[in-house]
Parts: sequence; C-alpha cells; structure tokens
Amino acid sequence: MNQDQPKQTHKLLTLFKHFFSIIIPTLLGVFIGLAGSNYQKQKELMTYQEKILVAILEEHRNNSIEIKHQLTLHNLLIDSLSKYNSATNVKVIDIIQTLKGFKTPTIRSIFWKSLVSVNLLTIELARFELLSKIQSETDNYYYLEKKIADKLYNSLYSSSKEDKAVLAIMISDLVFFENSLLSYYQQYETLYLKYD
Repeated sequence: MNQDQPKQTHKLLTLFKHFFSIIIPTLLGVFIGLAGSNYQKQKELMTYQEKILVAILEEHRNNSIEIKHQLTLHNLLIDSLSKYNSATNVKVIDIIQTLKGFKTPTIRSIFWKSLVSVNLLTIELARFELLSKIQSETDNYYYLEKKIADKLYNSLYSSSKEDKAVLAIMISDLVFFENSLLSYYQQYETLYLKYD
C-alpha cells in the first residue's frame, strides 16, 4: 500500500498542475477582457458626458441671451404698472398692449436632464450642485410664470390699483429669478469654460 500512495499523490499533483495550468490563464484572460470592456465603456461614458457638458454651457448662453432680452421688457412693464397704478382710466390690458404684449423667455434645460440620466459618479460634486441650483431656480421661475399668467388673465380688464400693484410685485419677483439665473449661468461659465 505504501507503494501505491506515492503514485496516487503523483497523479493527484499532475491533475492539479494540469487543472491550474488551464484555469489560471483562462480566468486571467476573462479578467483582462472584462477590465478592457469596462475601460472602453467608461471612456465612452466620459466622451458622452463631455459632449453634454459642452451642450449645457451652450444652452446656458442661449438662455442668458433670451433672459437679457426679456429683462428689459419686464422692467418696462413694472415701471408702467407703477406709473399708471392710480390711473383708474388705464386698464392692465392697455399697459400690456402698449408694450406689445407680455412674454417670458423660454429657458431650456434639456441637456441637464440628459446628464442626470447618465452615471453621475464621474461628475464633481460642485458642478452637480450648481447645475441642481440652476434647475431648481428654473422650476421656481416656471411656477411663478404660471401664477403671473393666471393673475394677468384675471386682471386684464381691471384698472384697480391693487391689481396693478400685485402684478408689479409678481413681475419684480420674476425679474429677481431672471437675474438669479443669469448669475448662476455666469458662475457656471466662469468655472467650467474649459470644456468650450
């Protein structure tokens, strides 16, 4: 029996050597393949993310132009509502028609939503926080815009001092949000212009 044991041990050792000589290179190859695939996916994600970041910067620039154009008209409307506040013969619609209507800028945030849908682990926290503030301010802006539209609709033919004062205050708030957005856009552009 002692003579069979070294033969069995030798066979077992040979089997282990053969097994590991096949398994180890296979596992190593699979690991390298997965690592390469993961690297390629990360690289593609980073390229996609950089394109979105450039698009966000361009979107902010376009929003800024739109807001600056409307800011002047909104300030004129506030001044006109204040000027004709006590004039009972001047209705809200008269003031709006004199200024050729009331418009608000179309503030776009399409690319921010695209960025949120990709893996956020690669975006620095400060950038994400600033973009979140911009989106929050945009949401608040649109909420106020709807409230102003409702108030305008209900007060169009009013000449009351109260309606004009409330509209002037609401539009002043809108101007505040517009200036706030412009400030955030400028801050973002200053910090992240390197992507342009």
